[in-house]
Amino acid sequence: SSFSAGTIANNQVYDNDFGVFAESDTLVENNELFMNAVGVYLDREGQAIGNRIHTNGVGIRTGSNGFRGEIAHNVVYDQTTTAIELNVFREQGRVEFNTIVESVADGIVVGLSSEATNLRNNIISVGDGTAISVQLGSESNFVSDYNLFQITGAGKLADWVGYSYTDRLDWAFELGHDIHSLTADPQFLDINADDFRLTASSPAIDRADPNAPFTSEPTPNGRRANLGAFGNTPLATTTPEPSVQILSPNGYEKFEAGSTYQVTWLAQTGGADPVTVDLEVSIDNGTTWQPLAADLPVDSSGHGSFAWTVAASQMTNGNTALLRANASTGASDTTDSPFLVTNGGQSFYVNIATDSDFADNEYTTAAGDNRHSGKTPDQPMASVAALLRAYDIAAGDTVYVDTGLYVLPDDIRITANDSGVTIQGSTATGHAATFDRRNLPTHQGGDPEAALVGNAFVLENADDVTLANLAITGGQRGVFAANNSDSDGLVLRNNRIFANEQYGVLLEATNDRAVIESNRVHDHTQDSFFSAGIRIAGDEISVLGNEVFGNQTGIVADNSGEDAGNVVSGNTVHDNAHRGIDARQGTLVIGNTLYGHQGTDAGQVGDAALMLSDAVARDNTLYDNHFAIRIDFGGTAELNRVFNNQIGVWDSASEATIRRNVVYSNSIGIQATPYGSYSPEPTIESNLVYDNANFGLLIGNAFRATIASNTVFQAVGDAVRIQDQSENVQLANNILWVESGAAIHVADDSQTGFTSDYNLFQQGADIDAVVGFWNGADVASLADWQSATSQDANSAAGDPLFIDRNGADNVFGFDPATQTDGGLDDNFHLTKGSSAIDRGNILAAPVLDLAGHGRADDPGSPNLGPAGYEEQTLATSLFDSPHGGVAQGWQSDNDAWTLNLPFDFPLFGNDYSSVEVSTEGFLHFAGSGWTGDDFNDAGALGNNVRIAPLWDDLFTYGDGNDIYVDDSTAGEITIVWDATVAATGGPALFGITLFDDGQFDFNYGAGNAGLTPTIGVGRGDGTATLSSYDGRAELNRATSQEFT
Repeated sequence: SSFSAGTIANNQVYDNDFGVFAESDTLVENNELFMNAVGVYLDREGQAIGNRIHTNGVGIRTGSNGFRGEIAHNVVYDQTTTAIELNVFREQGRVEFNTIVESVADGIVVGLSSEATNLRNNIISVGDGTAISVQLGSESNFVSDYNLFQITGAGKLADWVGYSYTDRLDWAFELGHDIHSLTADPQFLDINADDFRLTASSPAIDRADPNAPFTSEPTPNGRRANLGAFGNTPLATTTPEPSVQILSPNGYEKFEAGSTYQVTWLAQTGGADPVTVDLEVSIDNGTTWQPLAADLPVDSSGHGSFAWTVAASQMTNGNTALLRANASTGASDTTDSPFLVTNGGQSFYVNIATDSDFADNEYTTAAGDNRHSGKTPDQPMASVAALLRAYDIAAGDTVYVDTGLYVLPDDIRITANDSGVTIQGSTATGHAATFDRRNLPTHQGGDPEAALVGNAFVLENADDVTLANLAITGGQRGVFAANNSDSDGLVLRNNRIFANEQYGVLLEATNDRAVIESNRVHDHTQDSFFSAGIRIAGDEISVLGNEVFGNQTGIVADNSGEDAGNVVSGNTVHDNAHRGIDARQGTLVIGNTLYGHQGTDAGQVGDAALMLSDAVARDNTLYDNHFAIRIDFGGTAELNRVFNNQIGVWDSASEATIRRNVVYSNSIGIQATPYGSYSPEPTIESNLVYDNANFGLLIGNAFRATIASNTVFQAVGDAVRIQDQSENVQLANNILWVESGAAIHVADDSQTGFTSDYNLFQQGADIDAVVGFWNGADVASLADWQSATSQDANSAAGDPLFIDRNGADNVFGFDPATQTDGGLDDNFHLTKGSSAIDRGNILAAPVLDLAGHGRADDPGSPNLGPAGYEEQTLATSLFDSPHGGVAQGWQSDNDAWTLNLPFDFPLFGNDYSSVEVSTEGFLHFAGSGWTGDDFNDAGALGNNVRIAPLWDDLFTYGDGNDIYVDDSTAGEITIVWDATVAATGGPALFGITLFDDGQFDFNYGAGNAGLTPTIGVGRGDGTATLSSYDGRAELNRATSQEFT
């Protein structure tokens, strides 16, 4: 019969493929179903309640559409294959109060992508089958407890994705299942007559979950339901009266001397009132007893409790402690099984269960056993998971894990209760405490790869955990903290984390302040491109001094935000398939060595030794890669040494800053060409680029590029090539030396917006060494170049007089023949009398050169460059608080007003008698730019004659906001903005003072936080002098800046 709704009740159904096929919200109740292939098929919200199901192939099977129904109070016996088969079980479903008796078949099989399966209050008796079998892929949030098991033949208590358990204690210790269950003869009334009710002495009486309903049972019912099909029904066997039950402890707990534990019980009064309970303790398995507490009250529901602070004198030698509750009614109960009482202290011990040779042991002197205390070297437990489950771990506790292989049938879950724990492995050379999260490949056709599920270590709101000197392998992830786990302060140190399927370490968002230090992380290659050795997405995480290799990607510092404070430093990252380090949003990548990344995919995969997206890479060494540094959607590469790669530095999209790097002996030194539809807009400044095989700098399809103050030496090929419809490429202050090729090669389609000046050109003797390429032809000399392009009017030709181009070792760059790196001592500093000295345009020059030196004047050389402004940081803030001046009533947004100056202000060769004062924090003297522009950047500053003490997205219409002017002092005028930062709502309080000699000062008051400012002065020809404060997020009472 097939039904999609309604009730199927009180029928006999037999000799069918499916006895009842019940979909959706169908109730199958009080039927007898027998001799079918499948007795009952349930799907979705279907319910099977109170049925007698026997001699079928499968008793009850759930379908593949997500079972959320109920299977309860059924008697299921004598099937040939499985009593209850659960497929696609979901959290809302329930399997409880069933009696299962099978001589051949399995009891309950959980399979086909089930999750949150919950088995409670059942009696499961098997002969040669398995009581509970959980198949691969159905482990997630599985729960089983308060059941009674009976194994009458060669069967097993449980199978967990291929791991077999014949003893309930092993099942409970290792996996945490059925801790409150028992193994016993259920004592059916007459099993030969198929009467599965319980006798009066059955151990299943009053053994259900104490929170389960019991009121449908006849009285006296002990205030607790029986197990099995008749629990919480009118057919339940009554409870002898009066009675008392110890609920906890009830067997194999581990108590520490000096700690306090709750002893709880449940009493049925038998009409007596009031009822009290006396407690006794035995530490010798009941041979002798000592009073523990007397006259303890029982509440109206029959419950009582006592806080037992365990004394040192009550310590046991193993599991020999018992408690006895004696009620004033005459009823008595003893804990079902013994437990142990051990020493206190902060040291715990784990060793492998099979250890017989202790020569490689560092901490323990006996084989591990989860029945041990785990508190002394001679009593180690066999499982870290079991130990964490057994004890209330405190901050400062250390679990010492000895040498050996620990195969993990389930994740080791470190929870909030374990915060502050250190799990310490063996440290000696050749010793390893290895945690292997493999599942035995007995399912899925025996495919070992299909058995790689779960994680080795999982953190769940656990703070300040340390994992040290462990080997971690074989899981989907080695160490995992999920999004919103909020596990802060993790320390991973000196571990070997290898050959996990997806990630070695994965810390998703909210898991902050981790330190991942001095680990070897390798061979995470199973999950295509998305595998990585280390992936972090929290804040303030430090990845330090690790060796990371053989992964798809080595280290991923994910989208954690501009102010996350993540640092990837001092790592050796090599031979990963796609990316070495992938750094995003605010990550600082500093002092790492990256090599051996030979992936050539420039597209969606995006191979690179170091990938930057809005991150900063500084002081790294990169060699022997295909793409060494790739900057995608913003980022800064500075002070890196990049050699013997195919592409040294590649800006593939949006704005990149490439400065103060040494880039040599690559095929292409620095490349700015797009991937996809995003044109690069690089700033390339103060780099030393030499001995590259094809091009020093290659610019293609760029929307804008600034190339300033670089030294480029090319023995073969062009120093700078500009092609593929590039626009607005600006060169200044560069030394360009070519032995054979063009110093500047500009394709016909890339002349728009091209400017070049204040460069020094040097050509070798080869006829192919030319100054430029323009309009499809070589241009041999500087004079010819100036005539053809109308550029480089202030440039020069001549030898820059480098100190020692090939260094003391006489090895120029990297020598592939001998695999020798001679670049460390190659000296491109200028000697006295160099024609490059004092020749640049200060307005196009960066604040610092490659060596980190600021701008300086050589008094022995004439200043041939244009006059510009020099910045000097003063000792204090000159901002007057409260500020003076007259409020102008300039209260608006994206607006500007004309201010007449009390003198003509000289600026870049012009005198200005008035200026436009913008709400956005700048003074506009000339240019076509919008004076209310809140989209600040250095390019827009340079394209206009502007002075910007703090150009940002501001407004002046807020409460108390205005712009003030003070011209009370002769020869100067001060403008003060009392504004609001649009992004934060916080105050922006700053000012500028103009002097009649052309000097000006920037001054800053209180506030000025949450900024993204452009600060400096623009010349109007595309060049700008930026302040050292440019881009600073916070300028609260910053010291004043003087520009002269």
